[in-house]
Amino acid sequence: MMSAAITTVLFTKSDLVRLAFDGMGAHTTRYQLVDHVRDPDDLGRSVTEFAPAIVVFHTAVDIQNVMRWSARLRTLRSIDSAGQTNFVLLAEAQSDDAYLGAYEMGADAYIAIDQRIEGVRSTINQLLSGEPFWSEREVAEARARCGWCGIKVKLMGLEQIDRQILKLVTEGFSDKEIAASVFLAHQTVRNHVSALLATFKVRNRTELAVMCQRVCNVNNVSAA
Repeated sequence: MMSAAITTVLFTKSDLVRLAFDGMGAHTTRYQLVDHVRDPDDLGRSVTEFAPAIVVFHTAVDIQNVMRWSARLRTLRSIDSAGQTNFVLLAEAQSDDAYLGAYEMGADAYIAIDQRIEGVRSTINQLLSGEPFWSEREVAEARARCGWCGIKVKLMGLEQIDRQILKLVTEGFSDKEIAASVFLAHQTVRNHVSALLATFKVRNRTELAVMCQRVCNVNNVSAA
C-alpha cells in the first residue's frame, strides 16, 4: 500500500465514485477527497490549490458539452503544469457515444453511473499505474459501431456562425430570416448554407435538418 493518499476532486452529485474509492480499502491505495465542487469554474481553483491526482466530472455527452469541456480541459491542463492530474468523465450510461465523447473532450478516461463499482476501481487503478485508458483500436471500433460519429465530429468542427445557421435551418428558418437573425447579408447566409450541404453531403436543407435532428438535440448545436 502506498503511504501517501491519492488526492481526488469531484464535480458530480453521484455517490458512485465515492463508494468506489471507499471500497478500495486498506489493501490498495488510500484516497482522500480534498474538494467537492458544484461549479465547473471552481475546478481551476481546486487543481491549482490541491494538484489532485484524480478529477471526476459529471456532464451529459452531447455536442455542446463536448465542445465546452474540451476547451475547459485544455485550460485545466495548462494550470496543471506538472501534468499529474487525471480527468475522468462520469457519464450517465456506458455507450459508444459516451466513450467517444470523453475521448473527443480530451478526458483521460471515462466511467459510467450504470457501471459496476469494480469496473470504476479498475479504471482508476489503470490511470494511476500510468497505463493509458484509450487505445487506437478500441476508438476505431467504437467509431465503426457508431454510425453517426463522423457527422458528430464534423458538427464539433464547425465555426460558431455555421453552428448558429445550422440550428436555424433545423428550426425551419428561411435564408432571409436567418440573415436577419445573425446580422449577415442574405447572399452570405446562402453561401454558408451551401457550404453546410456540401460538408454533410446532403442534397437540400430538409435533409440537412433531418440529419441534425437525428444526430443530436437541436438545442445542442448552438454555440457553446
